[in-house]
Amino acid sequence: MKVSNDRLAPWAAYVFVGIGALVMLAPFYFMFVFATQSRTENFSLPPPIWFGDDFFNNLEILTKRIPFWRNLGWSVYVAVLSTVLTLLFCSIVLPLLKPALGTLGRITFIASWKNFIGPLIVMRSPEMYTLPLALRSLQSPVDTEWGALMTGSAIATLPLVILFILSSRQLIAGLTAAAVK
Repeated sequence: MKVSNDRLAPWAAYVFVGIGALVMLAPFYFMFVFATQSRTENFSLPPPIWFGDDFFNNLEILTKRIPFWRNLGWSVYVAVLSTVLTLLFCSIVLPLLKPALGTLGRITFIASWKNFIGPLIVMRSPEMYTLPLALRSLQSPVDTEWGALMTGSAIATLPLVILFILSSRQLIAGLTAAAVK
């Protein structure tokens, strides 16, 4: 029995895209796995591939070393304010630009959330640091708590993942509507 290329091509594409998705999601998976491991477990060979039970210990270390919740609040404040001001000043005919403004809002929020250099120049006090600065301050040449750093990174990534999940359908609709027009 001969399989036609017309039936095989879509399955090959699905397999290719599926493998690509797994490769792209692997760093996120391991960030969450390493967030639940102790520092020694993170550097063990072979590395852990499943979740551990040190998440709350890492969270405790994280909150003792930096004012993490205050830094999280500053990140939300800076990202939301930056997004609102960008949308306010960029809104060239409002009813026609709704899909474009939605896309611009997502891009601006993500850029503000992960911005390192801008807050580094402006913020002088560790209590006012945004999350990228605060998490970077955890690193040292000799005493880095990698589990705590991964815990902070995992918590810092969650708002972006939630934003993507909540707005991906609107993003795709806006991009396809702009392409059709």
